[in-house]
Amino acid sequence: METQTTIPIFGTPTPEILDAADDILVCYCGKVDKKAILDAVAAGHDTVDKLKAATGICPEDHDCKTNNPSGRCCLVDVNALLRTHAGILPTWRST
Repeated sequence: METQTTIPIFGTPTPEILDAADDILVCYCGKVDKKAILDAVAAGHDTVDKLKAATGICPEDHDCKTNNPSGRCCLVDVNALLRTHAGILPTWRST
């Protein structure tokens, strides 16, 4: 039996992130767009840590509240893209 990977999801993703254009910034701190994240997922980077290493999302000096217009961390949207495009099941937690 194949095991499914699960990732924790905190909060609710931006509603339009899945339908957004590929050039939309997802991580404002690392200046990483949706296409870079999807390309990394397609290349087999199937965890947040692997995506961080491959794309530069959530750099050490991130300041989400200042950089991201939504005032929150991008990982909610990154997780939504990851679970949708890599077939990973979310584990829901309240923020």
